[in-house]
Amino acid sequence: MTDQELLDTNIIALLDMEHASDEQKTSIVSALTTLVQKQVTFRILAILSQEEIAELEKIITKFGDNAPEVLEFIRMRVENIEKIAEEELISVKRQIVEKMRETQSEQA
Repeated sequence: MTDQELLDTNIIALLDMEHASDEQKTSIVSALTTLVQKQVTFRILAILSQEEIAELEKIITKFGDNAPEVLEFIRMRVENIEKIAEEELISVKRQIVEKMRETQSEQA
């Protein structure tokens, strides 16, 4: 699959779980979201200076980690945050596809 196809494909369809329960679908989407968020966070922290990380920690302590102030701080310092998130989503989906292929060939 191309990067664009991975971006365009819903994770539930990618996993062939359209007939799964809503609870299972929600669980999968939640797990994927958490994984991508962690990967994006690692990339952001690698970009920020120690002083910026300390400032970010203060903002998170004051407002919470999902506050608009946190995103605003990050966007002001990481100009390509949307691209980073996209790259990490593609990476996670690609890993899922590759693992599915491995599993299918082992079963064959």
